[in-house]
Amino acid sequence: AEEEEGEGGPDESPEDGGEEVVEELVELVPPAFQGGVPPETAVSIQEANRRQREFETFLIRKDQELNIHVEVEGGLYRLGGEALGAVFPVRVVELAPFKMKVYPVTNGLFSAFVEQTGYRTVAERRGSSRVFEPRIRRVTDPSGRLIRFSVRPGPVSKQVEGACWHRPEGPSSSLLGRRHHPVVHVCLEDALAFAAWVGCRLPTEEEWEAAARTRRGLIYPWGQRWEGGRANVESSQVGSTTPVTRYGDFANPLGLADLLGNVWELTATLAGDGVKVAAKGGCWLSGPEVTLLSRSLFPATETSNILGFRCVVIG
Repeated sequence: AEEEEGEGGPDESPEDGGEEVVEELVELVPPAFQGGVPPETAVSIQEANRRQREFETFLIRKDQELNIHVEVEGGLYRLGGEALGAVFPVRVVELAPFKMKVYPVTNGLFSAFVEQTGYRTVAERRGSSRVFEPRIRRVTDPSGRLIRFSVRPGPVSKQVEGACWHRPEGPSSSLLGRRHHPVVHVCLEDALAFAAWVGCRLPTEEEWEAAARTRRGLIYPWGQRWEGGRANVESSQVGSTTPVTRYGDFANPLGLADLLGNVWELTATLAGDGVKVAAKGGCWLSGPEVTLLSRSLFPATETSNILGFRCVVIG
């Protein structure tokens, strides 16, 4: 990032009455990815704010409403635990304040990014992506009347040629009616590219869990006990993604929505010598054991219809 000069010009120092300009640089890309994905590895707060404002101008009204964020207080957070889905023992971490997007990145937001940049995802370049099919699927018409109900022994997946973010099940599928669903078939590289372009970044695993559980140490966005019908998981029998607002009434106390189910959300936390990435929150295939403590590791280049992400605002 280029350093900006003070109003008095490059030769004026604070002692001469000028004002020293200090720009804080914010890393957008985890160290393992610096030097290649995306081109910029850091930007100034000022530049990040400019990118955020510019991105907003590209969005239609409803998309703008899905691009909002909330403040997350800094301080000590109690993470991990003994609940179902926990992968770490209880530990206390100290975090700086940050701003988390209320919703995962949607197809609408991602399409605005693609339209402005011409970006092609890893799945598009590769020519295929993994598609999961559900164990249970219940299809109804707009009135709620059952049209079709299918059950199989378990979920299956296969690598499908032509599957990508705008063709979620393959070449014969589309985003018709899914503009406000979370974008899928994106890997870490794609998430980092989007975040950098809009002046955001990915949350760390600790930030994601702290924001989701809040200082109350919640197990689920709505409390400490599981309650059906509050998240898009397998028991919902949808068998696919849903709009990120579908379960908005069950957001956590900060107002963060769609934290449980729908799609696993990629974080900036790498594991396995940087070849795997931690994801949080479960997906539409998840069973009753999924909680806000749950974690899954995916290869950093993995793309599928159960993987998405949300961003943290810079500045």
